[in-house]
Amino acid sequence: MHKKTLTLIGLTFVLFGFFSLTSVAQANVIADPSFEGGTANWQLGDYGSSIISAPTRTGSKALKLINDFNGTIAPVHNAGQYQINGVVGGREYVYTVWVKGNNVVGIGAGGKPLAVVRWRNAAQQKIRSEMYYWAPYGTYDWRQMKLYLQAPQDATGVDVSFRSWWDCTGGETYWDDVSLTP
Repeated sequence: MHKKTLTLIGLTFVLFGFFSLTSVAQANVIADPSFEGGTANWQLGDYGSSIISAPTRTGSKALKLINDFNGTIAPVHNAGQYQINGVVGGREYVYTVWVKGNNVVGIGAGGKPLAVVRWRNAAQQKIRSEMYYWAPYGTYDWRQMKLYLQAPQDATGVDVSFRSWWDCTGGETYWDDVSLTP
């Protein structure tokens, strides 16, 4: 009887440890992934970026980027969280974000609105080139964009941002539910 009790107690600790590690391993590195806190966590670049109440995918807020390149000025509207800590060098991550487009148009195949990830080292210096995912042109409902990434060995932090690029001539994109998880 004593041996059976010890085995059950041991099994309980193993299972508890497994589920504890699983939940920690899946924690989102990004604070305020649904923009609910507004500019408390998210930095807005200029007049072309704003935290809005509608449309949203979940919660009560989302990020809106306008596209208004007129061929002469070069707006680069952006918003992001920078120098986010909690990244483990060498670990694989899944980056996801949801985007919705409203009449997004532009010049050629490049220059579409994009979601950007850039790693940082312990000195908060940007390391390696940025990784990004282009949002499509057109009008479309919420769709998930997903990237599989591996943090460089010396990464301890990350920047996550969104940009409307030079060749974006009209429309808006809406961004919500950002996640960077191991």
